[in-house]
Amino acid sequence: GLVGSEMCIETDPREASGWGCYAPVIERAIKKAVDPNQFQVSLLFGIPLDVLCETYLQNNIPVILWATIDMEYPTPGDCWLIEGTGEELQWMRPEHCLLLVGYDQDYYYFNDPTAGRQYRYEKSACEAAYQGLHSQAVAVYEKSYPPLKTAGKASCFLAACYIWLAAYEKKSSDSQSTGFNIRKHAILKRSCAFSILSA
Repeated sequence: GLVGSEMCIETDPREASGWGCYAPVIERAIKKAVDPNQFQVSLLFGIPLDVLCETYLQNNIPVILWATIDMEYPTPGDCWLIEGTGEELQWMRPEHCLLLVGYDQDYYYFNDPTAGRQYRYEKSACEAAYQGLHSQAVAVYEKSYPPLKTAGKASCFLAACYIWLAAYEKKSSDSQSTGFNIRKHAILKRSCAFSILSA
């Protein structure tokens, strides 16, 4: 999981210069906030939007989904090297998180915190933005629901997120220091691979 308040300790995610967070961070936060005996929190990745709709929305379960602001086409921002693994962690922009609540033949419908209301976006734009943000989502639902398909194809990106989060937590438990060993470099200084996951 990559989160601004953890990865860039001195930045505020609410500021223009701050960072956001990705699905593993939100999954962990929700698990701490809900009753584990009552709710299932599922980290979803590599699952196409239409499958999310069939699996969750058809069961009246909204899905927290990563895409871009106004469904702009995603572009690479900064990237980081995770020391000890050599993995590259690519930040995509303009990163945004929305709640997927509905769909029809032409549109997906979201509770969009940027718009401050429910808003619809064309399906093709949503699919490009969702895939560009590594096809990640989180679903929360009562355990009384029938079993739902939650498996997805793991990406190298999300594997890197978990490696980073584990390293961060280990460093936090070993030391009072808030710093950690990730070298940030601008995309212009060193090219990073930009790949859109295939569904």
